[in-house]
Amino acid sequence: MADDRELDRMLEEELTAVPPPGDQLTEITPWRRAIARLIGGSAMVLFAMTPLGYLMNVAGVLLMMLGFRMLRRENRWFAAGWLLSMANMALMLVYLAWPATAYWTLEEMAVVNLLATAALLGQYFCLWWGVRAVRRASGRTDQAGSAGLLFFSCLLGTAVSLSGLRGLLPGLAIAALLIFALFQLGKVGRLMDGVGYAVKMAPVRTPEWAVWLVWLVCCALCVPLAGAIGAHYPMDWTPREPIEHTALEAIRTDLLNLGMPPYVLEDLTVEEIRALKEAVRMEVSIDTQPFNEGREFRGANFRRTVYDVREMLFTSVAVEMPDGRWRVIHHFVWQNRPEIRGGTDYILLSTPYNRNEEDWLPVGEPTASGRLLYDQDGVTYVGDFYELGIREYLIYSMFEDPQPARSPYAAFTFPKEGERFRGYLIYETEPLESAWILDSWIYYTHQDRPFNYPFVTAKMSYEDGWNSRCYQTRGDAVQVPLDE
Repeated sequence: MADDRELDRMLEEELTAVPPPGDQLTEITPWRRAIARLIGGSAMVLFAMTPLGYLMNVAGVLLMMLGFRMLRRENRWFAAGWLLSMANMALMLVYLAWPATAYWTLEEMAVVNLLATAALLGQYFCLWWGVRAVRRASGRTDQAGSAGLLFFSCLLGTAVSLSGLRGLLPGLAIAALLIFALFQLGKVGRLMDGVGYAVKMAPVRTPEWAVWLVWLVCCALCVPLAGAIGAHYPMDWTPREPIEHTALEAIRTDLLNLGMPPYVLEDLTVEEIRALKEAVRMEVSIDTQPFNEGREFRGANFRRTVYDVREMLFTSVAVEMPDGRWRVIHHFVWQNRPEIRGGTDYILLSTPYNRNEEDWLPVGEPTASGRLLYDQDGVTYVGDFYELGIREYLIYSMFEDPQPARSPYAAFTFPKEGERFRGYLIYETEPLESAWILDSWIYYTHQDRPFNYPFVTAKMSYEDGWNSRCYQTRGDAVQVPLDE
């Protein structure tokens, strides 16, 4: 009998016990957790316009994936949203890694942004129709105005951005609409009370902390790995074949007597040496330039920068031929190994016909030739420039209309190992009767600071006006009066 009374007492306590507060029930509802992740991820992705924009995007796309992952078994719309969220994560890795290489462009990154935007819009569309399907399955009205509002708000913001409309008022209006849509979407979890446990939550084999860890490691490693693989130009180096100088000895002797520096002559090919046969005049300019920050020297009433090391040796040689044409050789040698090796370098020549087209003409079409060399373990390696062409641009003046200009340029990468990195460019020009001076310049651009993300090539830094925070440009000129 005592046992019967004890059993009756226990049943009475269970039947009369007050249920836990509603907020405790909702806190453990998987539906609410999924919606919260979708809202948090959306907020981070849509408003990643701060210095922490990269981090907000990285966290936002993962939160949206985690939200759709929990709901993917409920209906086809949530499953499609989950697939689109993983596609958006892949695009996020491309968005992070590609700018760490030498091959990205603004146009191509715009395509990546457009694809990511399309994937985001697709996720909001799937969320909208997925919520409608859940409400319909639960016997409620077939509507999801907050999710629909979020989709159309994002669609409107995309249309405004693509139209090129700028200004504070449109931006504030779109931002206010998105904030309101996210706030309304937050009510979906409460509106679905009583239905949350009916939603088919997908089984999760990998805990969220492990997903976060793997994702953050991938995002952190993709940038340096992409930089190590692609932050340089692919170059083809071959050992230089021995040059037979017997047939060229007379030409070499004449060039040395005219003043040709031996180290420049040694780097030229047989064909280039033969092209200088019968040279009648030569002018040589030799200068050293630093590619470092130097040190500050202060005097009593002044201060200046002193360079204890000047890494670059420029040698510019102008050779006059019997027919009046000039062959100009711009040669450079790294006397000391540059601190940043294996990145991108860039050379631009400013020719006489570019600086004064009324007095000088190119021989034929503007063009240039040359090659690169370096030594390692007693072997000299040679290679062609990665890019060698003519840059076309406009020269602006205060007193004249913009004038078209064409200058030879070269882009390349030296290997990380080796010594005496060097190279040269050669071009031909001829004077008109009015010409009185030959004036030819070489401008060399080299990366001198390690941090360079998004990766800006030397060519982009010099030609396209990018922030040259990582680059220095040094130059040298050969100037020859023609009336001597």
